This record gives sequence, C-alpha cells and structure tokens, in this order.
Amino acid sequence: MSPALVAVGYIVRLNISFLVFLGGVISWYVGIPLYILLRGAPEELSAVQIGGEIWSSHIRYLGVGAMIVGGLWALVGLRSALGQALEAALEAFKKGSTSLSTTSRTELDTPMSWVLIGIGVMTIPIFLTCLTHIKDVPITLFMS
Repeated sequence: MSPALVAVGYIVRLNISFLVFLGGVISWYVGIPLYILLRGAPEELSAVQIGGEIWSSHIRYLGVGAMIVGGLWALVGLRSALGQALEAALEAFKKGSTSLSTTSRTELDTPMSWVLIGIGVMTIPIFLTCLTHIKDVPITLFMS
C-alpha cells in the first residue's frame, strides 16, 4: 500500500473508501464473470491475464461512467447551493472593496477579481501540461 493511497483514504474517509472498494468488488466478481458469460473468454490466456485484459479493455470504463454519473448527481443535488454561491460571488464582484472598514479581517473573502485572475493564470499551465500529454489542441482547450 502506497502512502498516497493511505492519504487519499484519510481524506475521503470510510464511507467513500467503502464505496470505492465495493465498486472494485462488483467489477471483479460480477462485471468480469458476466462479461465472460456473455462474450466468452479470450483464447490462450491464463485466468489472471483474462481478468486483467477484460478489466483494462471494458470493465474499467464502467467505473468511469459510474463516477461521471455520481459527479453529475452531486451537482444536481447541490444546484441550489451552487446558485446561491454564484449569486454571492457576482454580488461581491460588483461591490468591489466597499464596506471593508466595518468588516473584520478574518471575515473577508478573497476579492472575486483576484479569484478570476487566479483562474485565468492557472489555466495556462493546466493547458500546457495537458497539451504535452494529449497533443491535441481542441481537446486540451476543452479540458483546461
């Protein structure tokens, strides 16, 4: 077990760790046997090689799809909170630095203009990093 895996487990806690583990169990003990039952096993491979081949070429994408659906479901569940946060951010951006003298320093948020500048600046290294791996400008623009 790697230190990075332990750190991720600590961050996401037991509930999410259990769901990730359960996804792996379902993939290996339900998904792969079901795939072999419906499509047959590749010829001239050992059982370990068959499992690895089917997992890497087909079953893995099932997990990615489940993560995408879960992420979209979380966004749907948070839509009202995200809307309120966006409204507050736009209001703060319009106000600028007014009424700072009455607010405690620890109660102040980072100005929205700084946040937008930071997002713009950080998009450049993200774009360049993705471009070195993907080597396709339209997809890289979409991803960054």
